[in-house]
Formats: sequence, structure tokens, C-alpha cells
Amino acid sequence: MQMPAVRNMDSAAAARVASGRGRALTCLFLALIWGLAVWFLYRGAVPPDLSAVYVAGHLFADGQPDLVYAARVAGPVGVPVGWEDAVTELGLGGRPVYAYVYPPLWAALAAPVSSFVPPGWFFATAYQLMAGCVALTLYIVLRAIRPPGGVVPWFGLGLAGTLATIGGQLAFYNCQPQIAVGLLVVLAIERQMRRLPLAAGAALALAASIKLYPALFLLWFVAARDRRAILAFLLAGAALAALSLALGGWTLHLAFLDRVAAIGAQIHGIAYNYNLENLIYQLAHAGRLPVEAGTGTVGQFALPDPYWMPWIVHGALAAGLVLIASRWQAGPPDWRFGTLFPAALILVSLALPLGWAHQFLPVLAFLPGLMRVYGRLAGLACMLAAVVLQGYPLTVTLAATPAPVMLPMLAGAGTFLALFFLFALAPAGSGRPSPPRGG
Repeated sequence: MQMPAVRNMDSAAAARVASGRGRALTCLFLALIWGLAVWFLYRGAVPPDLSAVYVAGHLFADGQPDLVYAARVAGPVGVPVGWEDAVTELGLGGRPVYAYVYPPLWAALAAPVSSFVPPGWFFATAYQLMAGCVALTLYIVLRAIRPPGGVVPWFGLGLAGTLATIGGQLAFYNCQPQIAVGLLVVLAIERQMRRLPLAAGAALALAASIKLYPALFLLWFVAARDRRAILAFLLAGAALAALSLALGGWTLHLAFLDRVAAIGAQIHGIAYNYNLENLIYQLAHAGRLPVEAGTGTVGQFALPDPYWMPWIVHGALAAGLVLIASRWQAGPPDWRFGTLFPAALILVSLALPLGWAHQFLPVLAFLPGLMRVYGRLAGLACMLAAVVLQGYPLTVTLAATPAPVMLPMLAGAGTFLALFFLFALAPAGSGRPSPPRGG
């Protein structure tokens, strides 16, 4: 005979499963609508950043791998020098195409795709994949932090608001692979939290194979003393590196490292680059920066790093890591995921040579969690302030406003610096018990 308490527990478990399924189906329906909206808004678009991947694949397939990293962009909007014939041959002439800055692996993998898939189909498919990545990132984060009001309303608001932010606009204008990288990093840390180390390590290794910086999040596995996640990352990373070398060869990889070193050796004065280098340099040289004639706004620039800049940036990175480490034991794993992890995302992005606005896009998914740790009123006020400051309308207005520094950069860097401290210093005790394995 079944005891009443057991029957009640079974009923509660069944209700939770049914509720979870209903929530997932509702979010899936909203994600499909979001995908249709992205298709409608970007049908026929030729994204400059993803075009570089397609052209690099074409050059690789055409037996011209030496041109993959040889190109330099001619002006802020144009075709990389040396790519003119390939761009014209592919029917992309007259449109901006950026230089290729990704690892050789992806040029090699894009080679067969560029041989059989027309550019239009390639871009249309990529847009849908990136739309799915945004939706999945948002769902993973919201399911983990469980903000007041439930997952579904915030999921719908998050999707609807993505393109209202400057980060979302830039990400989809370029169909940026960073969208997929953000998903993989979030997935890696979430899987580690749920005690699925093999999936965590593999996801992080795949993210680092697209852009190198996710490898820094191996420190998260080290702090969590998750040896299996560390091992999974090292094995998956070694396999991907071996595949890249086998397909691309040493010469292409050396060229890639030269490109990375060249980017890291400069300060990139761009309005939507929120990194510490850009912020510090512009504040230190306010009023002495190049101004565009007729607008009074600071123009783009690229200058060699002063000798003191790396010391400041690396010192700030180290100090931020120490702060995060000092709070590691303040709460359970789910509390760390909702507070210290977005702080780490911000910190790493601020310390990179290029901290584009769209690189911070995953951080916005964590904003509803501020209401759980700071209270509904204070958390909502912080969230609304961040969304307004990163809103597309305000950013466009700031970009056209004469000032001694780039105002969009100042607003963006200031917003995420403030969010770093809000997340890193979040009060503990708001977390729930650690999620079960495979949750």
C-alpha cells in the first residue's frame, strides 16, 4: 500500500515535469516567432564579418590559402586589399567585407561549403542559426537564475529587446560568430554547474576554437576543482587543434598568430569597443583626440599601445579575478552562476584588445537575476538603467553628439564596469540548492 506522503511527492514531481514541459514548449514557440522576425529583417543581407569567413573558405578551396590572412581592410568600410577579385567573383562586390580574423580551422571547414552553397543561402542559414543561439542562451540563463515572474515572460522580453540594444544590432548586422561563442561559454559553465563535466569541457573547447579568449574560463573549472571538466577541455581542445593543423598547416597558423599579435599591439579607438584600453586612453587624452570635420565627434583611430597600458589592463584583470575568487565560497553553485559568472564575462571582455558591444550581449540575459539578489525594486532599477544606456536609440544619439571622447564607448564601458561590481559584490544567500546532475 502506497503511503500518502509518497503519493504527494510523486504528484508534486509530476506537476513539476509538466510545468517544465509547458514552459519549454512556450519558449520554443516564442523562439520560432523570433526566428521568423530575424528572417524577415535580414533577408537578403550580406553581413560584413561573416562574409570574411565565406571569402576565406573560397580562397582556401581555390588554392590561395596565402591570401586568407594577407588582406588588410582598406578604410573603415571596404574590401580587404588582395580580396577584390574573389569578392567580385562571389557576387559580393560593392558591399563591405571585413578581414578574416578567425583561426585557420574555420577557413578550412568553410572551403567545401563555399564550393557548393551560394553566399545568399549560406548567410540566410547562418542568420537562423544565430537567432537560435540567442534564444538558447537566453533560455539556459533564465532557467538557471529563475528570475521573479518566471522564465517565459523574461524570455519573450529578452528576445523582443535583443535588437533594441546596440550589442544586438551590431551582432546581427555582422551575423557575428561571437553569438555562438557566447552560447558555448554560457553552456560550458552551466553544464559544469549541473555536474556534467564532459559536456562542459567540450563546449568550452569548441568556443575557444572559434575565438581564443574563452580558454580563460578554464580558470572557472580550476576554481571549482572539476578535474573531469578540465580534462575534457584539454582533450577536446587538443583534438580541435590537431584537426586545425592537419587542415590548415603551420604556415597558416603562424599567419593567424601574427594577426592576433598585431591586433593586441594597438589601441583601437572605436565607439563600440568598450575595452579598458580604449576607455583609459580616451579619458587620458580627452580634448586631444582626432575630431571629424563637420561633426565635432571623435573619429576612429588605431595607435600603438603605450608601454604602460598592458600593465594597467593586466593589473585590472588580476584584481578582478582576485575579487571573484574571494567571493567564490559566498554562495552555492547556482548563486555563482547568476552573479560571479556574468562578472567574469564582463571582466574578460573589458580586458581584451577588442571588447565589442556585442561581446557583452550574453551579460544582458543575467540582468533579471539582479531582482533576486538586490530586491525587486533596486534590481529592476539597475536593469532598466543598463538597458537604456545600451539601447540603440540612445547610442545613436550619443554617437552624433560632439564630445571630447567617444560617448557610446564611455556609456558602454561605464555601464558594464558598474554591472561588474553589482554582480561581483552581489549579496549571498539568494541561491537555491545546487541543481541535480543533468538538470
